[in-house]
Amino acid sequence: SGVVMRLRDGVLSPAHSVGEMPPETLRTLSMDATLGRQMFSAFDPVAVDDTARPPWDRAPVRDVFPWRSFIATTFETAGNFAGVIVFGSRYERGELFSTADRELVRSIGTVVASTLERQSEQERLDMLAFTDTLTGLPNRALLYDRMKRLIAEGRRTNDAFAVHFLDLDGFKQINDSGGHAEGDKVLRQTANRLKEALRESDSIA
Repeated sequence: SGVVMRLRDGVLSPAHSVGEMPPETLRTLSMDATLGRQMFSAFDPVAVDDTARPPWDRAPVRDVFPWRSFIATTFETAGNFAGVIVFGSRYERGELFSTADRELVRSIGTVVASTLERQSEQERLDMLAFTDTLTGLPNRALLYDRMKRLIAEGRRTNDAFAVHFLDLDGFKQINDSGGHAEGDKVLRQTANRLKEALRESDSIA
């Protein structure tokens, strides 16, 4: 079985699993731990044929990984250490991991890294396409899309919905007297206050 562990705030956490080991059965591994740094600071596959042997028989490895033997490789996204891919077995390995084993795991790490980078880039492009960069709110394009859906649903179910248009009185004077930076602050604060006042089912743009 295998698992992808993503690095967030200095902690490796299970993100996705393959095989018999669901992520919830695995614990997190702090990269501040000496053994954690020892295992994954070098960007080479870590191959452990038996976790019952030193130095792997001490925490945190045996507390985190339920496997008796495993091989793991790190992967990067945007040039930074982003996580670890681990393939393990509940049994000790009868023979040492070979060079071919290491190269295969390293190749898998490269593929996973590329996939995650493409996914992150697509999410970034989607956010730019449908989000106002200043306030973080949905932009006009996303608002129109939601409105079309509401109108279609209303026609089908004969339900009504309300649309409110808000204007900020005196906003031009804020820009003229304080500059656009102050105007941006007012827009962001207004957006935050409106978000706090709305229900999760409401939309603001």
